[in-house]
Amino acid sequence: MATTIESDFTTRLELALSPFTEMLEKKRQELSKDEWIRLVDSLESSVSNVPDQYVKGELPSKYVLNEIVKKVFEELRQSSLL
Repeated sequence: MATTIESDFTTRLELALSPFTEMLEKKRQELSKDEWIRLVDSLESSVSNVPDQYVKGELPSKYVLNEIVKKVFEELRQSSLL
């Protein structure tokens, strides 16, 4: 069960990333699958390494943060395969 901090962070992360996910959706049409995956991987890495550039406020532990980021980006990858 997610804590309040984790749930709040997930919501704030998804909102903060919405312009990026929109851009990724558009780029998915323009780039090859490999190029698109590299772009997604790059953004995921950036969010994991410097989350305060994307999300303001209290952050969960580094481990929990990375797990949430991984889940959000995995959902993005999966939704793009549909």
